Amino acid sequence: MELDKMYEGKTMEELAELMQKHVEGSFSDFLDMTILKYKPGYCLSEFVIKPCYLNPLGSIHGGFLFTIADTTAGMASIILGDKSTVTTINGGMQFLNPALNNNLLYAEATVLKSGKRIVYTDVIIKGEDGTVYAKGSYTFARVVLDHVIIPGIE
Repeated sequence: MELDKMYEGKTMEELAELMQKHVEGSFSDFLDMTILKYKPGYCLSEFVIKPCYLNPLGSIHGGFLFTIADTTAGMASIILGDKSTVTTINGGMQFLNPALNNNLLYAEATVLKSGKRIVYTDVIIKGEDGTVYAKGSYTFARVVLDHVIIPGIE
């Protein structure tokens, strides 16, 4: 089945449910990640903030922001039903505002370039009120691993 036809008639929310099943039981669970919207080349994720994600000053740790950006960018870069996955080869973040007093954060990733072997993705991290806390760019290598199968659409 062609990938384009697999997505036909599916909403981004329905596709997000499939992608959420793909990440269950993985590092994404530790992050309290919920995929709200997904389509090839785009992912919007929500993260519940835990006290352990805060730095000693009470703001969300930059390492956590980097991690959720990388994870969401990776989700946007993989394709349901494809035989390849991605692995990060480079990532960079610009921290724009201190992330204080948040219960939830949102990471929105968009693929800007997807080739046979390399995927380039931009990410924006926002708070509940729309404040932009960080912006990042990630480069992924597309790889085929025999033991990894991205679920297809039924």
